[in-house]
Amino acid sequence: MYEKYVGPLVDGLVIDHICGNRGCVNPGHLRQITNQGNVEHFTKPVRSHNTSGFRGVRFHAHSGLWTASVMVKGKLYLTYHKTIEEAAEAAVELRRQHHTYNDLDRLEAG
Repeated sequence: MYEKYVGPLVDGLVIDHICGNRGCVNPGHLRQITNQGNVEHFTKPVRSHNTSGFRGVRFHAHSGLWTASVMVKGKLYLTYHKTIEEAAEAAVELRRQHHTYNDLDRLEAG
């Protein structure tokens, strides 16, 4: 669909679904970005064992605190928080600081 309605694919780039729906074929919801950018644009918790319900937020049993984290090109950015709400806010801020293609968090910041 992208090639038919938008243009040729660039070698080394992948198709990103701006709307977050991988089944979507609306050309207006698709763009070409790097694989790193595609990973940054995830809109939901990406690990099945994430029980917090927030992307980048996990409970750290050893410390008894909630963590907020993002991974960028193999480097982990991690902070600790007393409440899940604080950790969720911190995770959003970490993504705003470190992710180039973080559309959802940027839009919500308004």
